[in-house]
Order: sequence, then C-alpha cells, then structure tokens
Amino acid sequence: MFSIQIYLILNFLLFFLNFILIFFKKKEYRVLTLNIIIDILMILSFIEYCLNWELYTDSNVSESLSDTLFLSIIQMFLFGSLILLIYSFFIRDQDVIDLDCPSLFKSRLGKIEIGKTMKKSRKKHKFFLPINDLERHMFVCGATGSGKSNFIQNFLVNFKKKI
Repeated sequence: MFSIQIYLILNFLLFFLNFILIFFKKKEYRVLTLNIIIDILMILSFIEYCLNWELYTDSNVSESLSDTLFLSIIQMFLFGSLILLIYSFFIRDQDVIDLDCPSLFKSRLGKIEIGKTMKKSRKKHKFFLPINDLERHMFVCGATGSGKSNFIQNFLVNFKKKI
C-alpha cells in the first residue's frame, strides 16, 4: 500500500502532533480539531500496520538494511505516538485555583471571622475579614452541597456579633 518512506513520514507527523497535543493541553488550549486529526492519522497508521503486518515484523522480507532501519524507526514512532496519545488522556484541565495562604499576621487584621485558612487538607489558623473590605462585592460560589449557605449564615452571625 504505502511506500516505507511515506509511512515513516506519516508516523513521524503523528508523533510530532501528539507532542503538540500534550503541549496545548497543558496550556489549556482547545484541542478538539487536533484530537480529530490525530485520531484519523492513528487509525490510518494502524490499519496500514495491520494490513502489512508481515512486512513490518519479518526482517527477512525486507530487501536491504535501510528498509529494516526504516521499519524499526516506523515502529518506534507508531508506538511512541500511541503512548503519547494515551498519556494525553490523563492530562486534565486544572480548574483549581491555588491561592497563597495569608500569614498569621495578615489573617488577624480583620474583625469578622469568616473561617480558617487551610494548606492542603490541614487547617492552619483563623481568618478575619476587615470591615473596610465589605465595601466591595463578594462572590460566593461552589458545587451543590459544598457549604455556600452555611458560609453566608456564619458570616452574617459573626458580622452581627462585631457590629
């Protein structure tokens, strides 16, 4: 079907596109069209590999050392592309915003207790909000059942105690 050189170029392109896919996913770009292109090229490459299994696995069939070298490089790129594609499925979008924890001194500047600062899953110290910060807008968001209403209720109770 394909000549060995064209098949080598196809697999090298596939390998290169998988690196670009991983880079774009880490930068959180949209990669839907790139995913489709890689999927199509991967399917074509594996169909070609399966159709010519004997040619690519039996070194006695190849006529020269260069053909054997090309076939080894093709297999390296093909299976390297497969490994990169599988790895790209495990790169997740990072929806968590990790803020720096305020120091104990800065967290004690306010008068209204709103909760505790945490580092990973460990509570560090109480956090107090200055009354001047209430002049700004406040946005409370979270998933269902994450404690938004309880936070607002505790915030208002603590606010009433201090005023």
